[in-house]
Amino acid sequence: MLTLFLILLALGLILLAILKFDIHPFLALFCGAILYGLMSGMSTELIVKSVSEGFGGVLGSVGLLILLGVILGTFLEKTGGAIVIAEKILSWIGKKSVNLTMMLGGYVLSIPVFGDSTIIMMNPIAKSLSVQSKVSYAATIVALSLGAMCSHSLVPPTPGPIATAGLLGADLGLMIFWGIIVSLITLIPGYIFVNKFVTKIPLEAKMATNNTEPDRNKFPSAFKSFLPIIFPLILIILASIAKYPTKPFGESGFYTVIEFLGTPFVALFIGALLSFSLPKKLDKK
Repeated sequence: MLTLFLILLALGLILLAILKFDIHPFLALFCGAILYGLMSGMSTELIVKSVSEGFGGVLGSVGLLILLGVILGTFLEKTGGAIVIAEKILSWIGKKSVNLTMMLGGYVLSIPVFGDSTIIMMNPIAKSLSVQSKVSYAATIVALSLGAMCSHSLVPPTPGPIATAGLLGADLGLMIFWGIIVSLITLIPGYIFVNKFVTKIPLEAKMATNNTEPDRNKFPSAFKSFLPIIFPLILIILASIAKYPTKPFGESGFYTVIEFLGTPFVALFIGALLSFSLPKKLDKK
């Protein structure tokens, strides 16, 4: 009982440090771990060993995956591929379902791109759709934010879910599969909330007049934009399916290839390589 109390106390202090005093999460977690060790009566030598091995183990197992995911997301963001994906989703769903469009657009983009970056990138689209459809800007931006946060929190290769998978030793393919299912389910009450309550908030989008329009001639195609996201996810999920006790792909050469290519590091490395094809000309700067 005492152990549980100390854990909850340490977590509370970590959250207080981050939310109230704006301390960097890494420092807050580091101090929280040391504080818990001292409160639980661990020796200073054991505290140092536990903290260093814990942080080092997590960074060693997921650090490269996070790096590859960041590379992939950065290329999508800088080349306009993220905008292409958002506009393609808009063309599929249509402007009649503006809130659903923004929610699903934010959801898909936040799988490879950080959630806050997705919101910033798609904010102009949210404003434009709000003006065109006469829907409250509050509704379009909240729908976008809900979609972005759902996938950003639950679906790899976003850094948070990858780090969680590393800590728990979870199969990344299964985490992607269940993460998609759970996050999509959580979108349903969010969508109802936006349509029932947020749309009633009278907030008008103010369009800026001095924004420079991006050069769309340099944007990648929709196929090239989706490929770095979809292909690694397919490989990882196929590898997880291949490992089922029933061995649906057998145990021959095809199984070996899928198992190798579906390894999270290899799959995300392939995704990062595919993202290099997004810019028409690769600038070393």
